[in-house]
Amino acid sequence: MKKLLLIISIFLISQTYIRAQGSWSLFQTPVQDDLRKIFFVDSTYGWIAGDSGVILKTTNSGLNWSLQNRNTSYYFNDIFFVDRNIGWALAWRYNFNQFGTFFFKTTNGGLNWTSTLYPDTMVFAQTIFFLNQNTGYFGTASSPFRTIYKTTNAGVNWSPGNIDSGFVSNFPVRDIFFLNANTGVAVGGFIDIAAVAWYTTNAGNNWISAPIGSEPLFCVRYINNKFIAMGGDFEYGLSYAETSNSGVNWNYKNIDIFGMALSFDFRNVNEGWASSGFSQKLVYTTDAGVRWFPVDSPDSSTVNWLQFANENIGYAVCNKGKILKYSTSTGIIKFENEITDNFVLHPNFPNPFNSSTLISYSIPSGGDIKIEIIDITGRNIKTISRQLEEQGRYYEKLELNEITSGIYFYRVTLLRGSSDMSSRTGKMIFLK
Repeated sequence: MKKLLLIISIFLISQTYIRAQGSWSLFQTPVQDDLRKIFFVDSTYGWIAGDSGVILKTTNSGLNWSLQNRNTSYYFNDIFFVDRNIGWALAWRYNFNQFGTFFFKTTNGGLNWTSTLYPDTMVFAQTIFFLNQNTGYFGTASSPFRTIYKTTNAGVNWSPGNIDSGFVSNFPVRDIFFLNANTGVAVGGFIDIAAVAWYTTNAGNNWISAPIGSEPLFCVRYINNKFIAMGGDFEYGLSYAETSNSGVNWNYKNIDIFGMALSFDFRNVNEGWASSGFSQKLVYTTDAGVRWFPVDSPDSSTVNWLQFANENIGYAVCNKGKILKYSTSTGIIKFENEITDNFVLHPNFPNPFNSSTLISYSIPSGGDIKIEIIDITGRNIKTISRQLEEQGRYYEKLELNEITSGIYFYRVTLLRGSSDMSSRTGKMIFLK
């Protein structure tokens, strides 16, 4: 009877935790400012925009980031590139002499930027999307006229789109995405009032709006043959919406996870990740958005936006100049900025798990680390040794395909020379 209850308990737990394929590690950029958006035009070239007029660029898949622009009078909201040379960024500026939306443009990959103040200073644009070098769109947080604008001459001139006169038609627009030259969707809304979606079938000349849920949506993508949007609020947590007919009808649901999904992206057709802002968590799915699970962000980072450049390269930008990097590789990952005075073993994640799990530990100083995997009879089935030169928090991804289902223990020992200085032990459940 006890064995049956154990099997039932393990089955119920396995329905709660689904294993993600990789993890996120932290490193510091050359700045300390809050970073708002990241955009990869391909798997090699990417840009980051943030507060204090910060623009960062990488030309080697995120291994290094260089500072291209900085001006404390501006606060960037969005950045978008159509190729490695041509891109735009949106910035707001507030002072007594000049305020409103500034459009920044580069034609040489960000080496030089030109800025133009939008003529109507009551228009505050917060998201931008370009189909090609000439045709683009922006959505506003505040506008006395329309909320979605279009250009056909590379941003020299903008004209408002015709939007139906529904009561939510002029709500703030947070993100825009076009599937092709004619079909596009925009999302936004107000907290505690409505989630709003707009759609167009004639290249953004006309838009139809509708309230589709209770809380605003912040990001929209086209994945698995459907538009998907995510958002949320402080009280009800994350929200998720999808449409399979290009925005005409939506299925909207609340996800019982604290935070707001400021952005999301999918690594492949099944595994997707969302940034959860102030909750200091990342949220993931492994079944194409049916279920979502939270995990603490490294260093308790406030994650604002994320993007996968391809299936193996993903980055997220955070407050205080932090960047998170997604990794599918095995082996050790270090949280660069964590300082600890104690040797701490953190719970492995996920647990229960299938084939692999992440063991995390913090050490107060450098030394040799020994990780032992022990079965319920006390037999050592695997040992891993590491030489670590400095204090910090580390992740070890364990691949355990060769073992059978059951309860196992992991013991992490911090060594100095040949003496066991300190050991910590945790328990985990493996399910095949």
